[in-house]
Amino acid sequence: MLTNVFYISTAVYPRDHASNMDILLTSRALNSQRHLTGFLFRTDQNFMQFLEGGAPEINAVMHAIQKDPRHSNLQEWPRRSARERVFPDWSMGYGNGLNAENLASVVRNYGFDMPYDKLTAHLRELAAPDL
Repeated sequence: MLTNVFYISTAVYPRDHASNMDILLTSRALNSQRHLTGFLFRTDQNFMQFLEGGAPEINAVMHAIQKDPRHSNLQEWPRRSARERVFPDWSMGYGNGLNAENLASVVRNYGFDMPYDKLTAHLRELAAPDL
């Protein structure tokens, strides 16, 4: 069964820190092996990531992220079952910029009350220019 998960966390290091590239390259390699797809957004203060794949693989990745010292204040949205992938062609897409910054503010303000469909629509919109 396909599972989706979204989280937002506070980044410990600044946006131009070398750890961002390490996170991205490691994610791409491991996600490809685990048949996970998704998109990572980096703002000045936050990471936002949407992951999709098998539940055991999602669990393993989220456990690692929760222990990763480059993140703090991690908030995970309730996981969802899905019929199809939102980002089927990305082992891990990557985006940053003002639109992602704005979404991070909206997500923090709405919290878990933000409708999931609205969240995924925003994520697709942010990712579209890079696709």
